Amino acid sequence: MTDLLTRPLLRPAVDQPSARPPWQRALAGAAWAAGTGLAATILVVVAGWATGGEAGRGIGFGDLLRAGAQAWLLAHGAPLQTAAGTVGLVPLGVTLLLAMLLHRAGRWAASASPALDLRAAAVAVGGAAAGYGLLAATVAALASTSVSRVAPARALLAAMALAAVASGAGLWRGVPSAAPLRNRVPTLAGAVLAGAAAGVATLLCAGALLVTTALIAGSGQTVALTRELQAGAAGAAGATLLGALLLPNAAVWAAAFALGPGFAVGVGTLVSPGGVGLGPVPGLPVLGALPGQVAAPVATAAFVVPLAAGVVAGLLADRRLASVRPGWKYAAGVGAASGLLAATGFALLAGLSGGPVGAGRFAAVGPHPALVGLAVAVEVAPVAALTAGLRAWWPQAR
Repeated sequence: MTDLLTRPLLRPAVDQPSARPPWQRALAGAAWAAGTGLAATILVVVAGWATGGEAGRGIGFGDLLRAGAQAWLLAHGAPLQTAAGTVGLVPLGVTLLLAMLLHRAGRWAASASPALDLRAAAVAVGGAAAGYGLLAATVAALASTSVSRVAPARALLAAMALAAVASGAGLWRGVPSAAPLRNRVPTLAGAVLAGAAAGVATLLCAGALLVTTALIAGSGQTVALTRELQAGAAGAAGATLLGALLLPNAAVWAAAFALGPGFAVGVGTLVSPGGVGLGPVPGLPVLGALPGQVAAPVATAAFVVPLAAGVVAGLLADRRLASVRPGWKYAAGVGAASGLLAATGFALLAGLSGGPVGAGRFAAVGPHPALVGLAVAVEVAPVAALTAGLRAWWPQAR
């Protein structure tokens, strides 16, 4: 494990071939990812406590460790049960860090496996997921109290799912001998996946741009929300840190706004191009981006986002089909399939980005996954189909 810890975190590893079976390396990498991610999350919680001013007094070190462990579990998608209700809002900033750690561990495990076949890779992914899940379930059991708890079974399943996807991707991409297997992926499947990934990435980038613009335009509101905390500079820094972890969530919400369904910041609220209905919001600086009303230029810019996502998805899907020179109908079908797959993926992201924050007014926070997925299917998929079909019909446009 020493070589894994001493290398740069995200740089692909190139180890000497090892006699140990791949599943053992994958299990060791998963344990490293779990420990590193848990330590990082606890450090974030401690930093928030240290900058919390008066609100942080009376909290012991054991409580901080427990809070950090529960935040780590929440980042996997395992809801936290508290006396005030269920907390299911996943901090996607932490989730992204955990996924990168698991991916890095998977590549490290693969780098020393000179002849990794599909069966051995599947066993390695299963071992990593099982070990990581069991560690998460153990942390859930140890961190539970009569006031707050994460169900060990939910922690086990959520952690296993994340580990299987992230470490599995690292194993798949980290084995040079797997290149022939990757090349066997059918052109159709590769084109659909490429188009869907491009569409989702475009929506996320547009959402991030909208959030950045809204934060700049609403800087006065951001300052006002921070002052409402009445926690001084230290408390403002803690609130800013929490807001930074929720910025990926905000990007998904902004994309849902651009798609039309919008998102909620509490029961009975809605932020969408058709109108804004908000009540009091928590004093988080990132919520200063919430608009009081939707200006016409913003609504116009929101209309362009799904069109851009469809065009990019269609272009990337057609590009992957260039080697087979398909007819326009075939290319249009692939573009439509890319848009529909993007709808499924973005609906999943919308579901992960929101969730309840207690049993009171904030029991409903974030976008509605089904409505967001339907919006992507209706607005992005047809544009992707049209773009891919036109590119195939007019070869000079390639």
